[in-house]
Amino acid sequence: MDFPGVVKGVFEILEKYGPDAHFLQGVYNLLHKKKALVSNLRQKYSKISQTDDLKVLRVKRKDVLKAIQRQKLSMLDANIASMADDLKLVLPFLNEYFGNILANNPESRTTRIENMFSAMDGSVELKAALAAVGLTVYLEELRIQQNLIDLKIVERREEVSAMPKMITNQVKADFTEAITDLRNAIEIVVKEHPEVDYMPMVNEINALFMPFQVKIKSQDTRRKTAAAAKKIANAAKPITDDGLKSA
Repeated sequence: MDFPGVVKGVFEILEKYGPDAHFLQGVYNLLHKKKALVSNLRQKYSKISQTDDLKVLRVKRKDVLKAIQRQKLSMLDANIASMADDLKLVLPFLNEYFGNILANNPESRTTRIENMFSAMDGSVELKAALAAVGLTVYLEELRIQQNLIDLKIVERREEVSAMPKMITNQVKADFTEAITDLRNAIEIVVKEHPEVDYMPMVNEINALFMPFQVKIKSQDTRRKTAAAAKKIANAAKPITDDGLKSA
């Protein structure tokens, strides 16, 4: 995001000293045609507005899943004779669709829950058994939370698809080429027009670039230092028995 400042500064300096007076009108015009592209320089999108809502809904869904698992354990502990026939249908159903479901990632949970509702809605006997053992209220709450999650995922997808495409790298490449052309043009006209004093303009352009050059060198130094430190850390790791065997 520092790049627009460079572009803006170049235009300010050229307009201050006058492209015509310094025989740079041609290259200035070429640069000016690309000025509108600066608006395409954007930060990477770091956060989607629907993401936090989706996290909250998934926590609520997880709470309902925990409640269903607790209810299953309660039924097993109680071992109520009048529920025996219903449990013959209910327990295999719970084991298939809810067994270890909390260990799954959110997307896998969604798939299992969707398959569960498909199986439940397709069996009158199963629905009756679930109602008899008191699980219907939990399952309907799970359906509500799952529907809300599905809706939020659609909203997030629509939000992402509506975002303008990032063309930052291409814009920077175009402007870098244009500024390089400007620099080359200045070197030529300085020789062609010795009667014109180019030094004030050149000094100001160099002053504009200097902080960015320092910043880039500093970033490169930090990257190289971090890479060297990582190599040293890897080399200093203790040798294990496995390491000796492989050596």
